[in-house]
Amino acid sequence: MLPIQMQLSVELTNAFGAVAAALPWKKILDLGRDLRKSGSDIVVEEDLANVFGRGKIVHALENRFKHSINDTKIVPLHPTCSISLQSGPGPTVTRAMRGQDRRYMSTVIQLSFLGAVCNRTELATALTECMSQRLTCGIQDSSRPGFEDIAGVLEACSSQTSNFDW
Repeated sequence: MLPIQMQLSVELTNAFGAVAAALPWKKILDLGRDLRKSGSDIVVEEDLANVFGRGKIVHALENRFKHSINDTKIVPLHPTCSISLQSGPGPTVTRAMRGQDRRYMSTVIQLSFLGAVCNRTELATALTECMSQRLTCGIQDSSRPGFEDIAGVLEACSSQTSNFDW
């Protein structure tokens, strides 16, 4: 049997260890919630990053893109109203700009461009079909996100990068 002080310290270590282990999950859940509020989805973003994240983006374009979309603007809906509209980088773009995984910035830039030059409904339909075909062909790390989920990611990318003039 361990002395009381030793038992207490072992128990405290176990308690703080559980909190420390749960911290990354809390951050992931918070990010997932923020993405859902913006219309996007953490899993679909990852699925699209597996496809679009392989593309190389010219460094000058990436820097210009980041500089253009970096500012957040808050505009009141009406001078006497407490409701305001916010434009600028939301959770999808903020995650990409952190630079921890270059695939996300590559994905955001490409989806922003495609959203600017293509009809988003047709683009979401085409991407849904392509993602389904990847799964049918047995391509590694492929999945089948739904049309609404892909459309949500496209909307999030487009609205959060609208300050960039394609």
